[in-house]
Amino acid sequence: MSAPAMSDGAANLREPSRGFRMVTSDLSEAIAAVSRLYCPHDVTVRGREGPVSSRLGVLRGGPQPIVELRYSAPVRIDAGRFENLLLVKTCVEGSATTRQDDASCSLAPGRTVPLSPSADTVLDFEAGFVQRSIRLSMEGMNRLCAAHLNRPLDEQVRFELRPFSSALERAWSDAAGLVLRYERQGLALPPASAARLDEFMLALLLELQPHNHSEALREPHALSTPRAVREAEHLMRTAPPGAGRTISSIARE
Repeated sequence: MSAPAMSDGAANLREPSRGFRMVTSDLSEAIAAVSRLYCPHDVTVRGREGPVSSRLGVLRGGPQPIVELRYSAPVRIDAGRFENLLLVKTCVEGSATTRQDDASCSLAPGRTVPLSPSADTVLDFEAGFVQRSIRLSMEGMNRLCAAHLNRPLDEQVRFELRPFSSALERAWSDAAGLVLRYERQGLALPPASAARLDEFMLALLLELQPHNHSEALREPHALSTPRAVREAEHLMRTAPPGAGRTISSIARE
């Protein structure tokens, strides 16, 4: 079945709208839609002739969308070395294998794995595989990690390609489930609350999934000087002679 014509809003899926659905047996159409949502990639059908249908559905829109994707046949997806894309994939049904550079892992129902940028990425979906993915903000992740370390990053965050631990899997599933419940109920969170919820998911991944800055995060690091202390120091340095500054007067200022 061919997909319905895309609206102007759906034509640019970088900020997808909730409720967008596409069902198509045109593989090139499916590739184009997924490429706009994630990154350019090639899809090869493995061991099957004839039409292949695909389903794409946006379960949650916005800057960190939740998307469900399935193909009716085994496919290989070559995503190359994508940039500025941090994708967390959960297997809903079926099985798949993921490779990034020299690392690989298998996915079964209820297992989740992060895909980081700047690595050669190949995905093998078996027939019946259904994935639910969350595209996280790479910029937000780097900013959060830098804030935890209290210094600029020498390289962006890159997660190990391994399934989540049981503790992270439970926490991630609960957090994603909460987001989807809000969506199903039509509950629009205030922007600040929505941003905090997105940051919570970034923090879960940063703190519980191994990555290239994990060891540094475990080490003690210098804390930044609080603003109030800096201002107090400034008042003491700039006080004119004989001003009679006391601790109490500086505290009041």
